[in-house]
Amino acid sequence: MRIVLAFCIAVALFTGCKDNSVGTQLPSSHFAIDLQNDFESDLVRVQLDGKVIFNDTAKTNEVLGLARHLTPSATQGPHTIRVAMADTTIADQMFFSAVDTTTVAVTYIRQMKQFRIEVFNSIVLYE
Repeated sequence: MRIVLAFCIAVALFTGCKDNSVGTQLPSSHFAIDLQNDFESDLVRVQLDGKVIFNDTAKTNEVLGLARHLTPSATQGPHTIRVAMADTTIADQMFFSAVDTTTVAVTYIRQMKQFRIEVFNSIVLYE
């Protein structure tokens, strides 16, 4: 029990000492937007903070569950993502990137003609 408590305290101290201030540039390998399931050679436009970062067709590889993997330049802090397909299906979502790695997963639900956008943040404890 003492070992678990000591480990938790060490992790809290280690992660608390990192500089995760708003506006810090994230390495491109630490920020990604993944277009995932149900894309069938659809014309998709992705905007990050109002800037178009992708405007092309996307087709999901059913084995990987991935249509496109985008690694735009981004900073820590608040962001807005907009995903549009054929200018009729549009989704907007705000999120906050405040840790080491942020992945935004975009899935198209074809039957409902809607996007599902999920944001995953994770902390790298050691490299």
